[in-house]
Amino acid sequence: KHAEKWEFEKAGAIKRQIDTLSEYVAKSVVVSTSITRLDVFGMEQDDECAYISFLRVVDGAIVQAHTLEIDNKLDSSDEELLWSGILEMHERLGRLSPTLLVPMDLTIAPDGWEVTVPQRGEKRKLLELAERNAHFYMLEKKKRQSDSKSEKTQKDGAHISVRPAGLTSSES
Repeated sequence: KHAEKWEFEKAGAIKRQIDTLSEYVAKSVVVSTSITRLDVFGMEQDDECAYISFLRVVDGAIVQAHTLEIDNKLDSSDEELLWSGILEMHERLGRLSPTLLVPMDLTIAPDGWEVTVPQRGEKRKLLELAERNAHFYMLEKKKRQSDSKSEKTQKDGAHISVRPAGLTSSES
């Protein structure tokens, strides 16, 4: 439009903005844009917690990610822990996508959601990404706990309560 009016500087500026946006969209799309809207749940667990990783995919791009920690003090099944994570995200976001990708078959299939365990392709790669996110979150948490324990040990070690041999109190 600006080029037709001989306003080449304005036309150039608009073209640069379009190119920048196109480049951003190309970098943020991780799967085919035919995957319009779905939510992905990955899970990892240790003795104490389950870590549920959530990814929201819209038009091929991950637009939202979150990881939940769910205490497993009651020895809940994997399915119960995963459902806890799904319901927690549903509560936080107000609404989930109609299609959910999960790492295991679920015996309960609620109305309004299509729950799928992808076996191959782009959806499988999204599920693997969510599972890796949960795994790395768990490792990072354990590392933080280990670091804080060693810090506490170092601080406790700095306060010596026993007088070292050879040192005596001042004699009169």
